[in-house]
Amino acid sequence: MALGKGFRWSARLPEALYPASTIAAMLAAWQLSIVLFSIPDFILPGPIAVIESFVGNLGLVWPHFLVTTFEMLLGLFLATVFAVAVSILMVW
Repeated sequence: MALGKGFRWSARLPEALYPASTIAAMLAAWQLSIVLFSIPDFILPGPIAVIESFVGNLGLVWPHFLVTTFEMLLGLFLATVFAVAVSILMVW
């Protein structure tokens, strides 16, 4: 897909910065609240601890992610087949 002549990255940049800065601000507020209020990890772990735990357990998470993705795609396929069949019966 070619970019049109009127396409400018500078015009599109604010559209991308708003969601990215919102996510960054939420993560910063989360981490700051953990530090300021001395919230224990067992009550509310910080985003850094969550990311470290996720990366550390990636070998455990990945197979379950694959199974869940397969089940989701199978459900989507079956629902689509069922919906098309019902719509054909409704029109017929």
